[in-house]
Amino acid sequence: SFLRYNSGTGTWDAPAALQFCALGVATDSDGNVCVSNRYTGAAAKFTPDGATIWSANAQVASEARGTVVDSNNDVWVVHREASRLSKFDGVNGSHLGVYYSGLYPYTYSDATGLGLRGSVEPLGTWTVIADSNETDSMWEQISWTSAEPDGTSVTVQVRSSVDSLSWSNWESANNGIGLIETPDGQYLEIKTTLQITDGGEISPVLFDLTVISNQSFCGDLDHDGDVDGDDRNILRGALRTHTGDAGFIEEADYDEDGDIDYSDYREWYKCYKAFISG
Repeated sequence: SFLRYNSGTGTWDAPAALQFCALGVATDSDGNVCVSNRYTGAAAKFTPDGATIWSANAQVASEARGTVVDSNNDVWVVHREASRLSKFDGVNGSHLGVYYSGLYPYTYSDATGLGLRGSVEPLGTWTVIADSNETDSMWEQISWTSAEPDGTSVTVQVRSSVDSLSWSNWESANNGIGLIETPDGQYLEIKTTLQITDGGEISPVLFDLTVISNQSFCGDLDHDGDVDGDDRNILRGALRTHTGDAGFIEEADYDEDGDIDYSDYREWYKCYKAFISG
């Protein structure tokens, strides 16, 4: 029915009280072992030590190609040749019905993923890369909104890059608190990890995440994070100045011809229109 491996001794044994050929094996949330008979379609549940909890006759007279446990600990048997699924009560093995599937369903074991969930602390990650479109953006802060039931966690790590090829070391971000170790760069990679720990049952949820950078905008001559009338007045004050003149502002020389004139003003106005249009 199933084999048991002892990792301490490196040996195998067959502890099940009932022995038959099985093509699929799964475990429930209590660690019990569920198997189905390859030839008859019958199902059985055993304790980890092999004692029989229940044994049930087949509901479909067809080969059993897999055994699956659902979130209620009920047991499903996959009948490939009959294109059917049969369901057994997880507590006592009573018949709960036969269901149509797609043609020739095929799985051997943990199709629901609950076996894995029961053996490790489940976690998932979401990773995204922010592009500031500025070579030396200063990445200041990460903030997010999440729901973290007891026994769960949401953690965020960041790292930066100037070329999206070589990256800085990861820094663990604190929600709403300034970053300390992440260097300037055009790109910021954010990795969010959502994990169930300490016996938690409900997954955490990430609702939103915000990245704040000291990013300069085209036309933002006073570097206050927007493009407005104050920037226009700064540019007007620098009109007709040349490189080396008092009042010359190099970054306002948009056409890079060494002076600030109305062609630069037209370029600034394009920046302004782009900013207010979002």
